[in-house]
Amino acid sequence: KIATPTFFGGHVLNFDVNLVENYNTTAASLLYYGHHPTVKVENVSFCNITVTYTHPGQNDTVHVETWLPLDNYNGRLQSVGGGGWVAGRYSPSYTAMGGAVGEGYATSTTDAGLKLQADMLPDSWALASEGNPNLYALNNFGSVSLNDQAIIVKQLIKSFYGQRPEYSYWSGCSQGGRQGMMLAQRFPDAYDGIHACAPAIYWSQLFGYSFWPHFLMNDMEYYPYPCELKVITDAAVEACDGLDGVIDGIISDEGSCRFDPLSVAGTSFNCSDTGKNMTISEGAAIVAKATWAGPRTKDDKFLWYGPNIGSQLSGSTTALTNDIGLAMTSCSHGTCTGVPVGLGEGWWKYFIKSDPDWSYENMTHEEYEYYFRSSIQRYDSIIGTSNPDLTAFHKTGGKILGYHGMSDQIIPVKDIEHDYDQVSRKNSKVHDFYRIFEVPGLLHCSGGPGGQPSNTFDALRAWVENGTVPETLDHHYIDVDGEWQGRLLCPYPKKVQLRRKAKGKGKNVAEATTLYVSSPSCSLACTVLPDLPKSVSECPEALLRIQRKTTAIWAQAYADKDLDTLLSYVVDPYIQHNPLAPSGKAIAQAGMTQIFATPGLINNVTRVISDLDYVALHVHRIQPKTTDKVIVDMHHGALGCATGYDTQLDEPAGLLLTWLPKE
Repeated sequence: KIATPTFFGGHVLNFDVNLVENYNTTAASLLYYGHHPTVKVENVSFCNITVTYTHPGQNDTVHVETWLPLDNYNGRLQSVGGGGWVAGRYSPSYTAMGGAVGEGYATSTTDAGLKLQADMLPDSWALASEGNPNLYALNNFGSVSLNDQAIIVKQLIKSFYGQRPEYSYWSGCSQGGRQGMMLAQRFPDAYDGIHACAPAIYWSQLFGYSFWPHFLMNDMEYYPYPCELKVITDAAVEACDGLDGVIDGIISDEGSCRFDPLSVAGTSFNCSDTGKNMTISEGAAIVAKATWAGPRTKDDKFLWYGPNIGSQLSGSTTALTNDIGLAMTSCSHGTCTGVPVGLGEGWWKYFIKSDPDWSYENMTHEEYEYYFRSSIQRYDSIIGTSNPDLTAFHKTGGKILGYHGMSDQIIPVKDIEHDYDQVSRKNSKVHDFYRIFEVPGLLHCSGGPGGQPSNTFDALRAWVENGTVPETLDHHYIDVDGEWQGRLLCPYPKKVQLRRKAKGKGKNVAEATTLYVSSPSCSLACTVLPDLPKSVSECPEALLRIQRKTTAIWAQAYADKDLDTLLSYVVDPYIQHNPLAPSGKAIAQAGMTQIFATPGLINNVTRVISDLDYVALHVHRIQPKTTDKVIVDMHHGALGCATGYDTQLDEPAGLLLTWLPKE
């Protein structure tokens, strides 16, 4: 007999139990995120339990569905998340549950009490009445239902198997990733491990950003052909593909990419939409540039991040996630119109304007800016998931691990980078319990030329149960030519730099040599260093791309082996406001180990380490104009691995720009 769950604040309305026998399915990694490439489930029997409950006084009806395997239970729980405006209990959730129960996990999902529509938009529940957002429903969706689900499923497991699960995990991507991060922030005891991929943590900002290109096109009164945006995207990839040292059709070193879409305006090409030759319009270039840059105020001030340069702009107007773009248009008889992403349009209609008939066509730039900011003020406490204080979760011994595509066109990878940096400021031990792996060429959750990781969940489980720290992940995928490729993934902020083969462009990235990992706290487990050169001339790859205005000076400094000029030019502009900091030349000559704090800027710290034969220079802007950090590392054994520390928070900082022999 299975006992009916009980929990504070909820009242069970119905308890439905069914036996499912000889269940067969295939759980592809497309929706069974971060697991094995494909899980074939054959002849599995499980107990399917649906608990229907309400929160008295809120007039809601919530369902938690749980599958408990009969014969192959591994003693573990794996709850799965939703996507878009759906908390769970829809096709992708059931695919993931099928994979989980096939591998022996008890598994669960919740609908958060929301009615599911075919288009997965919030039309049916977003308004409590005309002009009034349904805040109870949004609160259920944002957080409350997640804790309810964990409490209910654990009670069911104990009643069914006689004991609570040995380990409990959450797994999801996008909305499911956001749900996982919300659990870590507000309900730290709910799960031992959280597999949160491409999480939609900045909810209000996300939907403000997703509407940005369409507001811009409407404001310009120009909607480009999809083929124009596709050609611009291809040009960006071609321009920046080789910055990591390997030509593979993927931008891996986005930070060094300086491609300007306006540079290809006027270029002739054959348009796949019309079958005719045309030229890239200036309007299309402006749309591409603005979309990748992210939302801006009317006077060009930063509002939020955009996707990485080269991320998909156009795509299928009927797809849900991995084949759409934020600047999609539809063209007929020579006239194009915008096709906004429905997920973002739902937020603007129902929660920002509370009017299902609202249209953006007459919105001014000032109004866009106002609504962008006001939606954060109104809803961040309900569904925003960017609280950087994970202290409580850390104390439980829990672990968070996930991946995020560097070509994610829906949720910019810069979102998770910004969030991780914020968490780092609060907790210098963040890397001990929270790691996110960035995947070059991966779109939103799945798709794209870079492939989808298939081992992140297993890495999380090994970390939780065995203490096996995921210093790196091997990533194997099939490229656009149908060939198997292999990559090394490193946890942010580390990144892999590949060295081009001596001859040819080197299509197979598996054959490329990992040159180094550029990071604040570099682990040799995540790097394969080449033989150190005896002179700069023997290592032309040492000169990495930096800002255009400094490239010539750096190149000349290399040619002349002029260490003093190189150091002085790089270091001085960043620390000249600090009267206590030495010049780059003084640092090079002193050979010292010392920490210099900038007066008045507590987040600006310079650490200098001097040792043996080599010099590495690191410059990483944390917050432009206010908290620049500079590290000069002269340690031979930690080439590219210097660490700067925040005076208050003991925070790692710094990224490798270049290195050369110490004279």
